[in-house]
Amino acid sequence: ERGHPRQRHYGLHPREACDYTTNCLSSVAPKRNGYLEPWKFSGKASGTDAMREIEATVRAYPVGQRTVDGGGFEVKEVDDDYVYTQFESRKYGYIDDVEFVLDTPRKNGDGKVLVRSTSRVGDKDYGVNAVRLNRLAADLRAKGGWDAPPITRQSSPRYWDKNCEASGNNWEECNS
Repeated sequence: ERGHPRQRHYGLHPREACDYTTNCLSSVAPKRNGYLEPWKFSGKASGTDAMREIEATVRAYPVGQRTVDGGGFEVKEVDDDYVYTQFESRKYGYIDDVEFVLDTPRKNGDGKVLVRSTSRVGDKDYGVNAVRLNRLAADLRAKGGWDAPPITRQSSPRYWDKNCEASGNNWEECNS
């Protein structure tokens, strides 16, 4: 069903905005809570190549970086325009769902990817989704051809305000 939003049995939808909680970040609905800019790529041979770079970056993700995702992760689904991964917390085994979907690829090797990272439980994520996405975005930027801005207090104030308060200002992002 290329070009159509997906619906999974666990309720995910890669083109879905975040609701009122602060445990979700999504590249749709700019006026909604948890909005983050789509990740842009340029100079790739195709949108499929951009998605392969995302898949490789996810698979190389260091488990436990900055004490996040100590329970590991599993890439659950990959195709030419979609990557879906489940990340697990170490202490409680909570699952976070992370999706990347190709949006508006252009023939010249430029395009956008919609990103969604959400916790399945609770109304806060203690900053984990942002820390994870910030690492993946930084790794993609290091490969070249990616504009994937970090999630900061300036770009996502409500997200960080609630999660910094809940985590005891545990992240460097809380103090910037």
